[in-house]
Amino acid sequence: MKSQIEWASIEHQPAREDFVRVAIFSELPAMTSKAVQQAQEDMALIARGEEIDLPWRRLRFLLDHGLVEISAPVILGGPLAGSRTSISWTDEGTRFMGQAS
Repeated sequence: MKSQIEWASIEHQPAREDFVRVAIFSELPAMTSKAVQQAQEDMALIARGEEIDLPWRRLRFLLDHGLVEISAPVILGGPLAGSRTSISWTDEGTRFMGQAS
């Protein structure tokens, strides 16, 4: 089963001046066949560089299941020169799509 990280903050305590972040792990439910099909379609969009119209809800689903990661900044050349955010497959995402050797 996959794990999802949820972040919680512990407010100011008299002995400490900083905030403490605690990771709480909870198991994600297994994907339904419809969710698997949608995830594969969304992963294909990302592979083709067509993720611009991917709704946040579906991107978050891929992130939660560890199939993709967001990298920022990515320096591009040519007509797209500059710093951009990139979405790419993780190793788990590659295995999910059946392309791992």
